[in-house]
Amino acid sequence: MSPAEVTHPDDGEDRDDRLAEQVTQSFARIARTMPVEGGGVALAAVREARTIRRRRSVGTVAAAAALVAVAVPVSLRLAASPAPPVRPAGSNTAPARPSLPSAEHTATLPTNGSPTGRVVRPYAVDGTYHGASGSARLAATDGLSAVLNLDGGAKVLLLRPSSGKGEVVLQAPDGAIALTLPGVDGQAVADATGRRWALLDVRTGVLTVRDAQGTVRGSTESAGPSPIRSVVGFSGDRVLMTTSTGTSLWDPATRHLDQVSGDAALDASDAARRAVYATTDTTLERAGSICWQVRSTTDQRPVAAPTCGPAGTVTMSADGRYVVVRQASGAAVWVYRATGGRPVLRVAVPAGVTVEDTSLRIGLDELVLAASDRVGHRLAGCTTEGVCEVLTTTSPTPYLLIRD
Repeated sequence: MSPAEVTHPDDGEDRDDRLAEQVTQSFARIARTMPVEGGGVALAAVREARTIRRRRSVGTVAAAAALVAVAVPVSLRLAASPAPPVRPAGSNTAPARPSLPSAEHTATLPTNGSPTGRVVRPYAVDGTYHGASGSARLAATDGLSAVLNLDGGAKVLLLRPSSGKGEVVLQAPDGAIALTLPGVDGQAVADATGRRWALLDVRTGVLTVRDAQGTVRGSTESAGPSPIRSVVGFSGDRVLMTTSTGTSLWDPATRHLDQVSGDAALDASDAARRAVYATTDTTLERAGSICWQVRSTTDQRPVAAPTCGPAGTVTMSADGRYVVVRQASGAAVWVYRATGGRPVLRVAVPAGVTVEDTSLRIGLDELVLAASDRVGHRLAGCTTEGVCEVLTTTSPTPYLLIRD
């Protein structure tokens, strides 16, 4: 890739600064007009700033891992124990494992200490949703793997019950069940307004787009001749999806499909019109690593050169400013700037601790980690400046982070 093909980092940072300014203005307005509890002011502002966010359903670590597994082509999937590097014919030198860069700030995930109570919301635990404006019981909880926020307070609940048959439930703003889709093992994403959501039934390959009331606004059973592997996000009126041949954009209104990349998109920000893609590098694949790159979903223009390293999951913040990478080994979580690709934070994970999910809250520049050990489950927060703290008490059941 030539330098001319990559957006200059300073240009992207100016755009990031404008996004941050929009969030800041929202904070000020909410602080003046909306009473919220404790540390909920920021999330209340984010809830109102619908033009600079997207919502995405990511459940427990099993659900998140499954999402990446279907999104990444077979050649890029990471084995639990990577095979030894393959030496080229006639060479006695094995490919070197990539060295990880130094982050601007480093921290260690806290495992004990009194919780601050300054919980960065929303999240769910024990069947209860906790948001900036309060808490509410969820209409269905058996096998709850993900919650998707919609406009007006409606929620999509993705369930994988103990029976083994998936189910999707649309919960109305008043808490009543508005729609039930039994037997659907789903992946779901919503657009930046929360007025539309796309649901892929991974068992049948059927993709539907519905409004916040559950009415179908478009449906397709396959992406042309290639089966749909995952639904990644929205880009304006179109849905970003991966197929067996790469990544495509589908328009539910016209049913028109455009393949935009031969690489697989892993996550997307509708608000920023950006997506993060896994790019092919066979040498690094053999070394147990993948490369990823952030590009515009409107014209596929990259905002940084590819970044390579050992990765189990790769996600994007709701505003498109950061990429969060969890190492395949589970030893650390990294936060990179999407523009320029510089690592700003590395959080080391102590032995015996598992990070089940992560989320970087827009406007707060704080990484939230759902972690567990032999004692139980808790939430911790680390700012991009490297300051970490325990946020919640220890629970016998996992905390489910809900995307902004």
